[in-house]
Amino acid sequence: SSDLDALRDRLILQSDWDQALRERNGKAWLTFKTAEPPSNYSELNSHGVSSDGLLYLTAKDEQFTVSDIKRKSLVISYSGEHVSLSRKFVAPVVTFSTIHEAKKQVTCLDTSQGGLGVSYDSQGNLKLWQTNNGEVRRQFVGHVGEVYSLRFFPSGIVVLSAGADMMAKIWSAETGQCVATITGHRAAILDTAIVDRGRNIITASRDGTAKLWDVSQQECLATFDDIEGDINSCAVGVPENSIDLGQSNSLKSLYII
Repeated sequence: SSDLDALRDRLILQSDWDQALRERNGKAWLTFKTAEPPSNYSELNSHGVSSDGLLYLTAKDEQFTVSDIKRKSLVISYSGEHVSLSRKFVAPVVTFSTIHEAKKQVTCLDTSQGGLGVSYDSQGNLKLWQTNNGEVRRQFVGHVGEVYSLRFFPSGIVVLSAGADMMAKIWSAETGQCVATITGHRAAILDTAIVDRGRNIITASRDGTAKLWDVSQQECLATFDDIEGDINSCAVGVPENSIDLGQSNSLKSLYII
């Protein structure tokens, strides 16, 4: 449907745009991606910096415009024949480059209100670190495949991880030890959600099921299997009416909660 297609429209800007555009004759790539190909590619060009530290920027193609330029943010707009879209991009306040090795892709992460971060890279490293300075505190070892989901429990000292090995693991941030392993899926776990304070969790899997678990007993309490295809994500909330769960066959699935 047109509403679903609109949700797929995206503006994508080079991740280090703030640094790239501050270089002499700086450039940053830019893409408008839509449900129907082809995508539109362009770039932002820098023409210097004002006395206030603000960038002078223009887009290479007239379909793209840049506005509301500030020290750490800007707004990019796209206007096509049948669609228009605007998005605000915010540059990071600080960047940590020593947690993971250079050129290793960080595929998932989470942070706690207590000043801890956890992240996983393409080399298989699952690390716990401090958000104030990037210092690595722990390395969690135990998964035998890629990790696709990381969540801190509300306490901020317990971590939930899950991934390609079909397992969900509970880790102590204080000791680095795995305190529980949850198994029962027949394919990779793609996402997780923590219920309330963490007595229960939900896992969503490529096997087409979402499962509700008792964490302390590592016991499955319920299985949802009404979707034909992968379950790519899950969330806990109270929707007003219904929520679009989507399917890999691109049919729209609308489930009343």
